[in-house]
Amino acid sequence: MTEPVEPPLEDPTAHYRGRGNSPLVITLVVAGLLAGILGFAGLARTWGSSPDVGEPGLAASPPSSTAGPEEKPVARPKYRLADHPLLAEGLGLGPIECQLPAFGRGQEQLHDYYTAGLKCLEAAWTPVLQAANLPTQQAKLDTSPDLPRNPCGEPPNEDEAIAMYCGANFTIYMPITRLQRNYGSGRSAASGHLATLAHEYGHHVQAVSGMLSAANRQQIDAGESTPAGRETSRRIEMQATCFAGMFFAATSGRGSVTKSLADSGVADFRRMDDTSVQGSTHGKASNQAAWAKRGHKDNRTASCNTWTASSAEVS
Repeated sequence: MTEPVEPPLEDPTAHYRGRGNSPLVITLVVAGLLAGILGFAGLARTWGSSPDVGEPGLAASPPSSTAGPEEKPVARPKYRLADHPLLAEGLGLGPIECQLPAFGRGQEQLHDYYTAGLKCLEAAWTPVLQAANLPTQQAKLDTSPDLPRNPCGEPPNEDEAIAMYCGANFTIYMPITRLQRNYGSGRSAASGHLATLAHEYGHHVQAVSGMLSAANRQQIDAGESTPAGRETSRRIEMQATCFAGMFFAATSGRGSVTKSLADSGVADFRRMDDTSVQGSTHGKASNQAAWAKRGHKDNRTASCNTWTASSAEVS
């Protein structure tokens, strides 16, 4: 019996900075809203949808009526959470020798840094998605100076967002001018830029695997602005942070990612806190840091199963 395929739902994700926080305090906000709903609690929201599995551009093995018993079934997104095949025991990122250009303050230098980092992320995550028989899709990168209007809607203001992922077009937006102002552009800022990129790529993994659509359905069913709905958002964000920790584990001490750079990237998640904002959708910095450390220490997707974690672990 073939598994029924649900139509995907809106898969919005954005990397936000909370109002009134220090420039280095980053919060990450997911909006799971029906079309026409524009936000809550003073936070600008952006939203989009992940494509149906039959759309071009979502890499999946073509169906075959003559498939033999040894052939793998068609790779499709799985709209599940706690029991998602990506979170099965034994799946982790293999060692990646990530080659990054010298980190510099110019826009062209940062563009090259993000582009190289994205290639490393693709190399790390593609084998894991394939091992779980999930579709793969290359993420796109936009490094405009500011956040442009995109298929996920009108971009939020600079005091609210520094980077975002849009599931409607599989694009990570890394607006260079905003990131420069938030992290600075000295060598010591390299880990923050790379951690931001790795977190946003974590949302891409959630989108192509089908978890983001499943989480959005759960959020809509609960009510996006209810405590349960906001907890779902925090589980989404902390899982992306855990996935980022896994990336630093796979690259630490290899190529351009020194152990010091990797450790600093994991530590940067201690600054991500939106508990000062009414209706927290990302949670405490201590929990963000704990999930980053868990991914870094274990390097197993099963350790990033925020859907089975207690409410206290994602508060």
